[in-house]
Amino acid sequence: IKAVADAERQKAVLEITIQERIIEKEGAKDVSLINNEIKKAAENNEADIAKYKLKKEAEANDALYTDKYIQLNLAKSLSNNTKFYFSGQQSELGSLFNKILGN
Repeated sequence: IKAVADAERQKAVLEITIQERIIEKEGAKDVSLINNEIKKAAENNEADIAKYKLKKEAEANDALYTDKYIQLNLAKSLSNNTKFYFSGQQSELGSLFNKILGN
């Protein structure tokens, strides 16, 4: 009878120990899931910020780089050069100028 009681006690202790381990594992799993959700939200936030920044830069570039702006900067940079060798629209450089400046 004493051996049976000891065996039942050991069985109960073992069951309690197993339940404790299961609860610990479930807790660790829940903590891991929460950490993963936090990390995912942070990464999504960073991606959204980068996307917004690129979108705003593209909008600013569209507003800045108009045809007139490009022509002005081309004229400024060309005015720094002292010599040009091309012969009218038949040359590559002449046809490029004609397309850009619209003459």
